[in-house]
Amino acid sequence: MSRAVVFVLVVIMCAGCAHRVPIPQPVDREAIEATQAAFESLIAQNGSGVDVGVYCVSLARFGQARPDHADPSATVVSGLALAHVSLRPSSGCSTRRNSLFGRFQEKSTGKQVMFLQVFVPPHVSADTLIYWGSYSCGGLCGGAGPIRVWRQDGKWQTQFTVELIS
Repeated sequence: MSRAVVFVLVVIMCAGCAHRVPIPQPVDREAIEATQAAFESLIAQNGSGVDVGVYCVSLARFGQARPDHADPSATVVSGLALAHVSLRPSSGCSTRRNSLFGRFQEKSTGKQVMFLQVFVPPHVSADTLIYWGSYSCGGLCGGAGPIRVWRQDGKWQTQFTVELIS
């Protein structure tokens, strides 16, 4: 099985159910804004076509056997929630699926849920931060790839390239 297929399977199986561990949080303004821009890129550029009712966000980093996950800081979440009222940290999401390959739904409202993960720390290449990001909305609904984040004329620019699709 290829490494890409294994990664997608791990992302799908771990979305929303992984053990929470301490992950270094962005603390300075630049890092917080760059992390928020990476999440915004996942929302705007994922190409899934899904009508999302609730976004559940987490930071991740690669551990020894599987990715470790943690909620982003309250500062990151509150900044994102200004533009996306139905966005919350993953620990605040309670979901269900009707079948193994069904889409995630919020238990209380039945709204479609999409889990977004940004892997930290980013790789730095010249003036660009390169995060790995993933989105998952169910068993056969998800993708992952690099998120490039840079500043141009004082504004954050992003490019999410979907390289893996489930």
